[in-house]
Amino acid sequence: MVARDSKLGGTGMQGEVGGGGLKETENDLVEGLGEEQEKDREKEDSKLLTEKTVRLLRVIAEHGYLTINEIGFIYRHQTHAYRVLKGLKDLNLVGEFDTTLRPRTGYFLRAKGYRTLRERGQLRLKRRFDTREFKTFIFTHRMACAKVGIMLEDHPLVKDFLPESLLWERRKDADEKLCDGEFLFKAPGWEQARRVGLEVELTLKNSEKLRESFESFIRRRDLDQVWWVCGNPTIAKALGYWIGRIRRHTEQQHFLCTLEEALKTQHQLGLHDRLGQLYSIAPDNPTLPEMIEPDPPPIPPKAELPPVAPAPPPPSAVGMSPAEIRSWRNLERPLWARVLVFAWRWLRESWREEKYQDESYMWQSRFRFTRWREFWIVAAVLAFWQLALLAEYWLRYQEGKGWRERTLLSGEVRDRRWSIRPVFLASKGHSYRLALDGFNEADASCDLDSVRIKVPGGVVVSEIIGTGKFRHVRPGSGVRTVHDFEASPKSRRFLAVYTATGGRFCASAVVPVEFK
Repeated sequence: MVARDSKLGGTGMQGEVGGGGLKETENDLVEGLGEEQEKDREKEDSKLLTEKTVRLLRVIAEHGYLTINEIGFIYRHQTHAYRVLKGLKDLNLVGEFDTTLRPRTGYFLRAKGYRTLRERGQLRLKRRFDTREFKTFIFTHRMACAKVGIMLEDHPLVKDFLPESLLWERRKDADEKLCDGEFLFKAPGWEQARRVGLEVELTLKNSEKLRESFESFIRRRDLDQVWWVCGNPTIAKALGYWIGRIRRHTEQQHFLCTLEEALKTQHQLGLHDRLGQLYSIAPDNPTLPEMIEPDPPPIPPKAELPPVAPAPPPPSAVGMSPAEIRSWRNLERPLWARVLVFAWRWLRESWREEKYQDESYMWQSRFRFTRWREFWIVAAVLAFWQLALLAEYWLRYQEGKGWRERTLLSGEVRDRRWSIRPVFLASKGHSYRLALDGFNEADASCDLDSVRIKVPGGVVVSEIIGTGKFRHVRPGSGVRTVHDFEASPKSRRFLAVYTATGGRFCASAVVPVEFK
């Protein structure tokens, strides 16, 4: 949707208001009558000027110009569209110009094309396009309107589609809101056709522009529905907010979709309301409602209560300055919140605005970061911290080099109401590291006192477990212990001795640990 101060004049179509290249055609349409026109008629190719080709000429006339992308929506095959355009150019009905955009080539009607439309009763517009008045800033919007208009004009449930150019010429009130298109839509089962306004919104407007636009829609009592085709979901979300604001002031129904959805699904398009409810306009099964139940009336406001006096400041804040009060309140926040507040204030205060003169001696302003010294100090501290972590990981890696994981041959063993399972065993020369999982299957009063590893040959390596760590190992649960000890590299068997105290059945358990 573009600015409506001149609308089609503002969208690139020029009559008395000027803007985008449409000029009055009364003199141009009568030029060349007589013998020259009779010669042109003899050259017309009756096979080329089919009903679809005449429709193409009419659409070009009503939009000023089209590109191959929009023409492809009429012929559905781009190769055939190029062939038709070549024939029309050979008949001097259509010309082309450089748009300097993509697509690079635009196609417009020559004087003979306008005369051909008038002779066939298909010329509905009084103005014509002038390439010298082409405006690039309305190119994308106009071509999007053309694509959506061609798609809707072919829809079986749409009647009397009028593009913006015809609406601008036929308007009775200069202050009336002009849509990008208007048409009648009647689904099976509806009592009457509903007049729908089409709005193509490719850019997100500010709140003031949107407010003015929706206020003008409220004054359009003749519109039953408005279909919004948005450039992206963000625009649709912003429009949905304003649709909700005007619901209590108008009976108009507003529906939303994105341009990508409209061009991809076409006649199977789904429209959603401001709450996200999806409706279909598919010709075989339309679900778009004729009317939507209005929102319930607003709840009357409660009686105003007398103002409540503000709570007195805490005793510690009496006599404090505003800065001291803010600092005191900051202390009440959790640590992570205080860190975030400090970081935000530090960044905000690190920028300074300065004025300078550009090459044209115009004063400009820019922001400069002023705390580079502190920034590099923090960066150095973080880098040192990262290096310390890497050094720790490297030392752990070096420590782990040379260790060989051994294969455990013994599995879980139950003895004296203890279930013990060897988990991991590794060796490095005379050094061993063994991990055991011990599960208590006695009662909850048993306290694990110690776990000892006995090496064959009579050597006992004690791993004392403090009773404070493993008191009351609950039945069905247990604890993992890791033991580092030394033994012969040729060892193939150890004994794990669990000692528990505190209960009647808390005897010691001896479990063999075999490996290779």
